[in-house]
Amino acid sequence: MKKLFSLTLAMVTALGLMLPASAAEETTDEALARVTQAVKAALDLDTDAYDEFQGSWYEDGLTGAWDLYWSTELEEELSISALDDGTVISYDLGLPYTASNSGDFPVFPQGMRPRPPGPPGTFWTRSCGRGRA
Repeated sequence: MKKLFSLTLAMVTALGLMLPASAAEETTDEALARVTQAVKAALDLDTDAYDEFQGSWYEDGLTGAWDLYWSTELEEELSISALDDGTVISYDLGLPYTASNSGDFPVFPQGMRPRPPGPPGTFWTRSCGRGRA
């Protein structure tokens, strides 16, 4: 009788430990949505102009990362790789190639200089957060 009771108690305990662990697991779609929202918030992205979205998880042996990819019918592409906590590790914006029919290379008008895209470190600070750089 004691053996039967011990065996039953052991099985109930083992099953009780397995249920919370399986219920707490996050699905791939939930993890993708969580990471995508974290990346969009970190970079202040508005992806409404894109027609298609794809996301996938990959592992390189040391750590895993998410590849997030947006595209439009006009061949504009946005590709971002991020860690599971939303830290951006790569960012690539591809715009469609346009060619001029004139055959000349574009030049800046006289007296006008190209301006840098913004203060140095702005993208880095926003993508990695303060204190990580």
